[in-house]
Amino acid sequence: MQVLWRLIKIVWYWIERLVLVLLLMGITIGMAWWTSQKASLNRDWDPVDAVLPVITWSQNIVTIKNIRNHLWTTDIDFTARYYEDTFDLDKLTDVHYVITPF
Repeated sequence: MQVLWRLIKIVWYWIERLVLVLLLMGITIGMAWWTSQKASLNRDWDPVDAVLPVITWSQNIVTIKNIRNHLWTTDIDFTARYYEDTFDLDKLTDVHYVITPF
C-alpha cells in the first residue's frame, strides 16, 4: 500500500509541475502577444467617437477643430455636429474635463 501511495505522490508531483509550466507558458505567450499589438487609430470606431479633435498651438493660443457638439434625439440616435474654437490660455480660468465611456 505504501508503494502505491508513494507512486501516486510522485505522479501528482509531476502533474503539478506540468500544469504550472503550461500555465506560465500560456501567460508568457499571452503577454508577448498583447505587448506586440500596434496602437492604431484605424479601427471600427463607434460613430460618436469616430472623428478625432485636431489641436494646433501658436504661442498661448490654442485652436481646437472637431469639438463634438452632437444633437441627440434619443439615447442612440444623434446628428453629428462639430465646431472649431480658439482659446487664449492666458485668459483661461476654468477647465472642465469630462470622461465618457467608449
